[in-house]
Amino acid sequence: MARRRRKEARVIRKVIPKIFPCPKCGVQSVSVGENKASGKIRVVCGNCGLSAEFEPVKNIENVDYFNKFVDMYHSGEIY
Repeated sequence: MARRRRKEARVIRKVIPKIFPCPKCGVQSVSVGENKASGKIRVVCGNCGLSAEFEPVKNIENVDYFNKFVDMYHSGEIY
């Protein structure tokens, strides 16, 4: 007789995205990176050119800078 094998439970981990949707044009083309010359964090849309710069803060991920970028756009600080 054959024995049944127990299925192993796989752990699925969520991955933080590297490219985000633009709040202005809706295209998935916003990237977050560090500007080497000025030392600031730059968030820029590759499609429409909407951009913002932030001072680097310890323990803040790229997603947090993107969220600040979206908040600034919706509040009218950048256009």
